[in-house]
Amino acid sequence: MKRLVITSLVLASFVVGCRPRFGGGSSGSYGNADRETTTEVVTQRDPDGHLLFVIAWTAKNGGGSTSFSGRNLLTSIHGHTVHPSLERRAVYALQADGTLQQIPLTDEQITALFREMQDVGFHTSHSDIWQEAVAPHLIRVEATNGS
Repeated sequence: MKRLVITSLVLASFVVGCRPRFGGGSSGSYGNADRETTTEVVTQRDPDGHLLFVIAWTAKNGGGSTSFSGRNLLTSIHGHTVHPSLERRAVYALQADGTLQQIPLTDEQITALFREMQDVGFHTSHSDIWQEAVAPHLIRVEATNGS
């Protein structure tokens, strides 16, 4: 019996250990030049701690809620389940219905932007890549469920 319990525990820990655990995420709110809206940004890190994807939108009221799985993977924004690619680094614009629209950036732009975003003093208004390639794709999305 003892052998069966130990074998079960070893197998269970092996199965749980097989699923990648992501590096977690973070969110930020950046004031816009209009002084009425903010740019909301949620980032997700891969299992090695590198940025995997970024999701952004603008909002008058800012904030909102995000949820992460037990694997430290972003699962929802404003109560809407999100499904970004886990196979490729990308930047997405959150849409009003909670879906994601991938922003067309080259690999070089993504690499440069993600490098900028890792700087302590990063702000969307100070990034040429953000202002020229990301911001034009962002729409205003407000949390509607009080989150």
